[in-house]
Amino acid sequence: MLNRMDVADRETREMRFFSAALKGGGLAPYIALRRAPGATWMTWEQIVFDLHSDTGETVTRAGLTNWAKRYGIPTDTRPTGDLAEYLATIAECGITIDLPQ
Repeated sequence: MLNRMDVADRETREMRFFSAALKGGGLAPYIALRRAPGATWMTWEQIVFDLHSDTGETVTRAGLTNWAKRYGIPTDTRPTGDLAEYLATIAECGITIDLPQ
């Protein structure tokens, strides 16, 4: 079980930089939304591309998955996975996301 500390307490300096550069809640929900099973699900490579498009900064796939692990975001999700279980898992870590209708 994860230690329930604030999401910001888990961030490195680089993660805080990306969180500040992103509009709409920071890096944790940005990653979590894109890894949620369903219509918003993306591969790690797609997220790396989007993150660069949204911030102008480059991050590697390995760096991105390490950040997800640090936040407590599952790294092995699939587009057809159990959304309710995923949302419960990230909620345990203090992350909430707004899924599009």
